[in-house]
Amino acid sequence: MSPAVMERIIAQAQGYPFFLQLWGAELWDTAHDAGSRNLSMELLAAAERDIHRRLDEEFYTGRVDSLPPAEQDLLRVAAMCPYPPLASADLRNASSRTPGNVNLLLGRLSEHGIVYRTDKGLYEFTAPGFHAYLGRRFGP
Repeated sequence: MSPAVMERIIAQAQGYPFFLQLWGAELWDTAHDAGSRNLSMELLAAAERDIHRRLDEEFYTGRVDSLPPAEQDLLRVAAMCPYPPLASADLRNASSRTPGNVNLLLGRLSEHGIVYRTDKGLYEFTAPGFHAYLGRRFGP
C-alpha cells in the first residue's frame, strides 16, 4: 500500500476503528475483484462509492432515523450550512425555527451524541464524515 493511500484512509477515518476497518475491507475487496495485490489510489477511488454507501447504510442512517422529527429537521438545515464548525447562528438564519428552539434542538443533538460544542455557538459532529452524509441524504 502506498503512503498516499494510507494517508487518505487515515484522514477519512479520523481514527475511528470501525471506519478504518470498513475502508480497509472495501479497498481489499476492490483490489481482489480487480485481480490486484497493489492497493493504489486508483483502486481507492473506485472503492469510495461503496465505502460511502456502506457507511450511510450501516452507520449514519440509523443515528438520524432514531432521532425525533424536530432534530432530524435541524440536521436537514445543518446539511446546507457551512462546516466545520457548525455555527448556531447559521442554523438560526437558515431555519424557520425560533433562536431558542434551535438552541434547544442543538442541546438535544448533543445529548444524543450527534454534535458536541467546541465553543460558544460552535459545534462539530461527533463522527467523521457526518456533514457530508447529511449533504448526501438531504442535499439538492
